Amino acid sequence: MATAVAAAALLVGCTAAPSPGDPPDDPAPQAAPPPSAAPGTLLDARPVALPDEALERLGATVTRVTYGSRSGLDGAPVRVSGVVIEPAGAPPPGGWPVVSFAHGTTGVADACAPSRSPGMLGQLPVVLPLVQRGYLVTATDYEGLGTPGPHPYLQPVSEGRSVIDAVHAARELVPAASNRWVALGPSQGGQAAWAAAELAGGSGLEFLGAVALAPPTDLAALVDDVPYGLSPLQRRFYPLVLYSLQLRHPQLDYADYLAGPALAAMGELERSCIPAAFGQAPASDFAPRSPAALARAKEWLEEFTLPRRPAAGPLFVAAGTGDDVVPVELVDAGVEAACELGDTVTYLRYPAGHPALPAAGDDALDWIADRFAGNPASSTC
Repeated sequence: MATAVAAAALLVGCTAAPSPGDPPDDPAPQAAPPPSAAPGTLLDARPVALPDEALERLGATVTRVTYGSRSGLDGAPVRVSGVVIEPAGAPPPGGWPVVSFAHGTTGVADACAPSRSPGMLGQLPVVLPLVQRGYLVTATDYEGLGTPGPHPYLQPVSEGRSVIDAVHAARELVPAASNRWVALGPSQGGQAAWAAAELAGGSGLEFLGAVALAPPTDLAALVDDVPYGLSPLQRRFYPLVLYSLQLRHPQLDYADYLAGPALAAMGELERSCIPAAFGQAPASDFAPRSPAALARAKEWLEEFTLPRRPAAGPLFVAAGTGDDVVPVELVDAGVEAACELGDTVTYLRYPAGHPALPAAGDDALDWIADRFAGNPASSTC
């Protein structure tokens, strides 16, 4: 049974949208944090009245939380939402081991915050095996999803801070939570987990490692494929990357990079998850206005590249050799760079696409169990 669940866990898509069977909850009113609120400060906690049936069967306690963090855009105080899932029963000696879950792409609108949905917008299958194994799971929505302000999509510092501060908030909510923790995420969440590993030093917590599944390590390299080398799925997410770039570079003009229905759909990004027009638009709608505009975007995207610095703990990285969203060659290069920085990396490649990595399920869960057991991590570097 555990193997089947683990395999199913990594079949979750890199994007999910609300469906009639997974309606978003009404957001709970939340107080804004005082300007001096320390990152990780628990600001609001409300039990989820109707959690997903799978969590109810496990007897887990589900709480929607809001906590303080720092923006990855300008360092200003922000509030971030998420959920904390506590397993049933008594915690083990030393407290519940904590896994900070970083979700895959859902969009950039507030409606795309997984904590607003009982099924976490399709992310729950990744979380369930963790709860079943007795881990307390804290799952961030990331900066700007479900809370005031924009979502800095695929910006590592923003994501990493949200992942780390979610652990502090969970420990304030659940006194029985340990200070020992691991980060885990698929796709966007893989990048977020890796970013958290680079930022975890000095957090006051015992960071044990990060699991990065199909992480987008180098978005700048993908620019070389614009427009006709982009896969249909890549074209679906490319406008979200442009949205995020404009947050850092307001001079970016969408019309320099998009045309037709794809350009027209940019106005929908903050009102819905991922507009269908992005996936339906022809490749010609993604042709840049000039080579200079494309070169400028590539230079800006270097800011989103991983690794940036040595990680504070070991990494488990998985990639699919048939991935048409995050090409395996880009993950190869990211791992090679991490090895050159001296990181301890377990890197496994699977004959799979993105993010269908069922073969990685048991390997990732076993790797996490070894970290909490105190076993040394092996390296494929």
